[in-house]
Amino acid sequence: SIRRQRQMCIRDSYSLFGSLKYSLNDKDGGVVLTNTAKSFTAYSATGTPLATERAKRDAQDRLMVILAEQVLTRISILSQL
Repeated sequence: SIRRQRQMCIRDSYSLFGSLKYSLNDKDGGVVLTNTAKSFTAYSATGTPLATERAKRDAQDRLMVILAEQVLTRISILSQL
């Protein structure tokens, strides 16, 4: 029974992958930094279609936060140099 439940979770699990290409320019328009943030997150399709859609949206929100934090961290490190 436990094995069967784990298979369902794996089968009903979805991964979202994201990348964000960005550039930071100085006041004269020169490129200071160009980079790409990449990450992934996952969600499970459980319960009703409405619950699955909510889980998908939550995963999309998490992915955007992860990518934004990567960009902010990189810019923060650059500003301390």
